This record gives sequence, structure tokens and C-alpha cells, in this order.
Amino acid sequence: MNMLTIDIGIHAGEPKLVEIGGVNSWGIYGSNVADFIAAMEEEAIDRWEDFI
Repeated sequence: MNMLTIDIGIHAGEPKLVEIGGVNSWGIYGSNVADFIAAMEEEAIDRWEDFI
């Protein structure tokens, strides 16, 4: 069995791709949720482009 995890967050009422695969730690970004979401979204888009 293969499994791909996809994390979706909601920002300004819109769903945003946060992460594809992997495990991340909120501690890296502290309490700045916006920085966390931006970094994870960028990484997820890169991974998605490699995946397709």
C-alpha cells in the first residue's frame, strides 16, 4: 500500500495547500502561523510539481 498525506489549511476563507507528505514541527516556526503556512505551502507546491 502506498500513502500520500496532504495537509490543507484555511486562510482568508480559502483552502490552501500546506504540506504534501512528510512530518513538520510547529516549533520551527514558533507561534507565527502565517510563516509556517507560507513555508509549508511553498514546499508542498514544489513537491506536488515533482510528483506530477
